[in-house]
Amino acid sequence: MNKRTKTALRRWCLYGWTFAKWTMAASAIGVVCGLIGTMFHFGVHEVTAFRGTHPWVLYLLPLAGFVIVSFYKLTETDGLGTDDIIDAVHEGKRLPILLLPAIFFGTVLTHLCGGSAGREGAALQMGGTILWCVFTTKIVIFLRSIHTKVCYF
Repeated sequence: MNKRTKTALRRWCLYGWTFAKWTMAASAIGVVCGLIGTMFHFGVHEVTAFRGTHPWVLYLLPLAGFVIVSFYKLTETDGLGTDDIIDAVHEGKRLPILLLPAIFFGTVLTHLCGGSAGREGAALQMGGTILWCVFTTKIVIFLRSIHTKVCYF
């Protein structure tokens, strides 16, 4: 094999390895986000059905609001929204992992008591939090640092 062919093979092996490792990472993130999204969907669906058969739960909305605000203050996630998720992606700002349960339980509790809360924005914020936390962990740092010595012929 001549030098030019070896170089081309090494490059394509490197591309293949990079594609494989990031596909595995993306698949794992997709499974985690899918599971949490499914739990979120079923949670909101079930509490909405419960509220439909138990209308008295509506009177608990002020208490639910107090619990949600207290949880946000306790986890130091108050004031974080979709714009902060986008800023975290573009500017590398910090997102606390506790934003995920705060959004999840806050939205489910709001729907339980008859409050008005969107599902799409909450899902976006939860997915963004998961991605940010995964991409700032040692897993991705390890994936980025792997040298492809298997591609040397």
